[in-house]
Amino acid sequence: MSAPANIRRSAGKDDWETPWLVIEAIKRDFGVTFDLDACASEVNHKADKWLEGPCIGDVCWLKADGCCWDMLERGNPCCDGFGWVPNDCACGLCGDHGTGTVFCNPPYSATADWLYSARKKADAGSTEWCLIPVATGSSWWAPAVVRIADEIISLNQRIPFIHPPHCDCKACLAGTKGSNTTDSALVIFRPYNRAKLDGASARTFSWGWRK
Repeated sequence: MSAPANIRRSAGKDDWETPWLVIEAIKRDFGVTFDLDACASEVNHKADKWLEGPCIGDVCWLKADGCCWDMLERGNPCCDGFGWVPNDCACGLCGDHGTGTVFCNPPYSATADWLYSARKKADAGSTEWCLIPVATGSSWWAPAVVRIADEIISLNQRIPFIHPPHCDCKACLAGTKGSNTTDSALVIFRPYNRAKLDGASARTFSWGWRK
């Protein structure tokens, strides 16, 4: 799947690659195969179909005056319910995710934006698996994770993310090379669940992915 020509490529914490070891563990323990990688590049995508992004130039999502982030604003005619009006961009943040199972390791500098987008994509029919840093003390964790996700899977072992450029060496593939000083979680958004509007919190459990 092609990506827009104008792609943001940061050299900091936003472009570390998920090792294949994690994807294989998800398939092993949950029986999940991904149809789309929503935030990837030509060299590090974890599904046959993939999208890059977000784009630069015009922002992907434009803040709408008078809207807020709360799920109760879903019916507000001025926005999509999360306080954002999408433009015509087709990057991973804005584009169509279809109705399959989607993997996303979003840029850490905009984690909340991608989580709100994932909820919207799931309401349209996809199942979104987002690999994010555990940040329970942040301002976005409760509204963007606990209140609108369906499941939170806390990983018992830290992920050895691969620093760019992409590497296929034995150590990177085995997960023995790379670094990470932050705990991670898989946050799952399933097709639209009315219970979320009634204040239900996400189901939470831990997972030992390295066996």
